[in-house]
Amino acid sequence: MMANFTRMKDLVRGLPVLLLLLLLCACGQRELARYKERLREGGCTPWQVGPAAARVPVGPLDSAAVPDAVRMRFSPNSLRMAHAIGVLPELAEHIARQTTEPSQRTVEQRLAALELKDRIADRCDRASLEISAVASELDCEEEKVSQLADLLSGMEDRRETRLTIAAIAVGAAGAVITGVHLLDEDGSSNIDGAGIVSGVAEAALGAAILLNGARTEVRHPRNALRAVYEGSDPDGIFPPSVWYCLVQPRAVAGGQRSLREELLERWGVHGGTAPSGDLALLLGDGGRYGTGQLEARGDMLDQLEASIKLVKQDLLQLVQELDGAAR
Repeated sequence: MMANFTRMKDLVRGLPVLLLLLLLCACGQRELARYKERLREGGCTPWQVGPAAARVPVGPLDSAAVPDAVRMRFSPNSLRMAHAIGVLPELAEHIARQTTEPSQRTVEQRLAALELKDRIADRCDRASLEISAVASELDCEEEKVSQLADLLSGMEDRRETRLTIAAIAVGAAGAVITGVHLLDEDGSSNIDGAGIVSGVAEAALGAAILLNGARTEVRHPRNALRAVYEGSDPDGIFPPSVWYCLVQPRAVAGGQRSLREELLERWGVHGGTAPSGDLALLLGDGGRYGTGQLEARGDMLDQLEASIKLVKQDLLQLVQELDGAAR
């Protein structure tokens, strides 16, 4: 009876190790909960969709309908950009007004030319603001994901350090217990139970180190990555002009390719196939994320943001060619 009581006391001594494991997890979860609460309070505001007229999708460009005079003055990417922002008809009118010498233009003609130029400039400015608005939202989402990944990584590092220290301490205690047992020549000390608890605790700590990996719930029903992957934007995440520039082919060194196709190639996926594994998580409405998955989502958002910013190159080219046609 006394021996069983002694072993029970030895088992009780192992409870601090289990309490330490629970404490490590609880501290990290509280820190994570506070951080996610701050993220919810300062969420990334999406761009305002605007009136229904501003949400009408941009149809494909009919190259045959572009006047020869316009096609000769503007590059294919500029024509594509002009069609996306709705100023392609104005380009023909603008070129037609340049046929009259400036010295021979009447006051009415000059006023009409200025109004036309202001109308085109207003469309270009609005397109630039729309590009910046979407890029800012994506940048905000990417920063949130990256910060959350850094937090999880820090939690994992701290937990691993503490578990390693605890494992070393438990191992040292087990060694001391074994040494005491060997020195006990008459065998009066009953520390077998304590040795077993020490061994089990050390094994548990070692397993906890190997399985160390923080995860957290992340929801993203408004998923820009899914829209790019599927090739459709039913949620209206992107302005029509920006979406057109993403999915329609553009003139590049290797021929005709869209920014969406380049993105899918960088991501190592192909549209039309059912996503699985981590890809299903990244392209869905959300779920349980680990550090590596958060970093992958942050990289994809960053690449999408960079592709959207490239649209401004075509917009700048259109403005430059428009200025050149006015000389």
